Amino acid sequence: MSIRHLLQKQIIEREVSKQIVIQLNTIMEQNHFEFSNLYFKTTKSVIMCSHISGNLAEIYIQKTEKYRIKKSLVIQVIIYYKKYVYDIIVILNKDRIKEEQILHAMNNVDET
Repeated sequence: MSIRHLLQKQIIEREVSKQIVIQLNTIMEQNHFEFSNLYFKTTKSVIMCSHISGNLAEIYIQKTEKYRIKKSLVIQVIIYYKKYVYDIIVILNKDRIKEEQILHAMNNVDET
C-alpha cells in the first residue's frame, strides 16, 4: 500500500468522522421527550426511545470489544467472552485481576 493511499484514507476517515460528529450533535440538539404533558431535554445521553440509541449502543460495544476486550483476552485477564445481541457474558481470570481493579475499570469506562 502506497503512502499516498494511506494519507488519502486517513483524510477520508477524518472527513467521515467530522460528518458523524456533526450528525450526532444535531441528534443531541433534538434530543427531547414528553411525559405528563411536559417536555424534557437531556444533554448527556440519548433518550431510550430514540431510533438511534440502539445503533449508538452497538458502536460503543464494538469500540469496547476492539480496544478493551481484545487486549484483555490476549493477556488472559478475560478467560471467556461471548455476546449475543446486547447480552454479554465475561469470565475473568481471578489470578490476573483483583475485584478492586474490575470495580475501578467499570466506574471509569468512559474516560478512555
